[in-house]
Amino acid sequence: MDNRHRVGLIAQELAEVIPEAVRENGEFLTIDDSRVFYDTVAAAQELYRLTGNLENKIDEVEQISKKLAKFSKKKQQFGSTISGLSGLT
Repeated sequence: MDNRHRVGLIAQELAEVIPEAVRENGEFLTIDDSRVFYDTVAAAQELYRLTGNLENKIDEVEQISKKLAKFSKKKQQFGSTISGLSGLT
């Protein structure tokens, strides 16, 4: 008895997503494994490209956020200094 967990595809469901990967074989549908493999690899490459771009953008946003926080702090310090000086007149 084989107790391993197996993962597979349902041809009817796959036909809705990648119809070119499904073929009729008499009364059954079969899956072209190589087509699914190559489409999966292409999708993984695209996700990697998008994720890499997102990581770069997140880094840029974090750097801008730090600069804005420093600027805001300096602006608050400058504002309190001006307030203190205006009380002298």
